[in-house]
Amino acid sequence: MPTAATSTKVEHATSPAVSNTESMIAYLQAMMHMPAIERMRFWLITLGVRIVMFVYGVFVWATMAVMGDQKRTLYLPEDDMKLPGSKAVRIPMRILGPEDMQEIRQHVDSATPFVIRGLDKSVFTPVDLSNYEVKDNTLLVHVRQMWDATCWKPARFAYKYLSTSLPWDSLFLVRIDLMGSYDRGLTHIDILPTRNFYYLQQGEKLIDIVPKEYTDLVDMTIGIDNSYVTSEARDFECSRWLENLPAVYETVLQAGDVLCFDNGSCLHKFKNLAGPSVSQSFRVANFRACYRPLLRPLMLSMDTACHAAHILSVQQVSRNPKTVGETAIQEAQKQS
Repeated sequence: MPTAATSTKVEHATSPAVSNTESMIAYLQAMMHMPAIERMRFWLITLGVRIVMFVYGVFVWATMAVMGDQKRTLYLPEDDMKLPGSKAVRIPMRILGPEDMQEIRQHVDSATPFVIRGLDKSVFTPVDLSNYEVKDNTLLVHVRQMWDATCWKPARFAYKYLSTSLPWDSLFLVRIDLMGSYDRGLTHIDILPTRNFYYLQQGEKLIDIVPKEYTDLVDMTIGIDNSYVTSEARDFECSRWLENLPAVYETVLQAGDVLCFDNGSCLHKFKNLAGPSVSQSFRVANFRACYRPLLRPLMLSMDTACHAAHILSVQQVSRNPKTVGETAIQEAQKQS
């Protein structure tokens, strides 16, 4: 007899790393070795980040409470039924042209991932790899603020394609350049509820995205800036959890393609097929969908605020894509 996939839920674990209290004590110790002006600057940034995250979380919670959940994701099995032992249904993502606005709108409104192919590449300012030191098996992250001139033109296109009926929705927030020669990273959901206008400048990627309806079927752990698949953190090669789902979206992203999806409500796994990879991720506000267990740390976690403040301060961060990643507090401990 088939069983309903939506009938099973898991208990969401909290971060196994360190508590907020332990982290703050460790960070205060590290801060003692920094110049006073640097300490003041960092705490001001952290305070600003904490306020912005709290307000953002309140807006997300209120919008979802008033407007309810988004429409059901497109192309899913109608009854969500899955025979025991069968593999997940692989649903190819729709590849749309820049002119297919009606279909694009349907996908955005239902949080269904899709690919835009054929968008004018001159919209994007290429990332020059010669300006970076990219090591093997390392992901280099460069965060650019909304006032960076290289963000303005792509941000207009991101708003054009990802905007909704809400006037405050789909506002451009940040551009994140991701580059490196590595296999793949942990499957995760980002803590900040946003839509991702993801431009692949160089390389080729195999993309798996879990529909938002099936997220609660996966055993997840809440980390410093995301929620990741628990079994992958223990065994990076473990992918059994993916096949236990009723369905998953997939596509092979080619250089020049733009992937559009809800990175704050859908689990996503990116695997490099040809590297090194260079991509530009433009994040726009999304108040209609989020992974609810992440709302609390988004609004209240000082770990998360310190981590975000650290990234905003240094702008460039290297990390091992196979690990959960260390907090800014742990990094500060090492530096001290």
